[in-house]
Amino acid sequence: MFLVSLAIVVFVTAGTYRVATRKKVFPPEDVFLIYYRNGVLIQHLGPRDEPETRTSSEGTDKDLMTSMLIAIQDFVMTSFQREGETNGSDLKQIGLGNRTILLERGSKTVLALVVPGVPKLLDLDRYGRSMVALQTRIESSYEEALEDWDGDRDQFQGVDELLIDAFNI
Repeated sequence: MFLVSLAIVVFVTAGTYRVATRKKVFPPEDVFLIYYRNGVLIQHLGPRDEPETRTSSEGTDKDLMTSMLIAIQDFVMTSFQREGETNGSDLKQIGLGNRTILLERGSKTVLALVVPGVPKLLDLDRYGRSMVALQTRIESSYEEALEDWDGDRDQFQGVDELLIDAFNI
């Protein structure tokens, strides 16, 4: 009887621990699609936001932030490049208090998500797979526009729907 009781306690404790330590996926608070060559913002979506176009000082702050994200990513990539490597390490996440900025660099764009939670609590693999899949889809769907983008956001009609669908904003 004691062994049966002990087995039940161990089983319930292990199940509770697994549930409590399970990595989480939260909808992002913000999604940024950035043109990699110059750090210019292609599209931003936030919670309950409509797709944004570049307007007044709001756009300037977001453009400045996206440019800095690209600069930081480039700095990290070149700073930690080992001798003989052709590519450095991409910066994948930045901790920001109770938020994490997740970055995925494609060949022409960078996708950045601001998600609630600290990295140790987040299912980073799941976010990463979703971001890579979306990155691939965007870069193939808008390949011509991305080849030598001139800053005209009208060339990215429908990209907001891809971002909304991918992350349930």
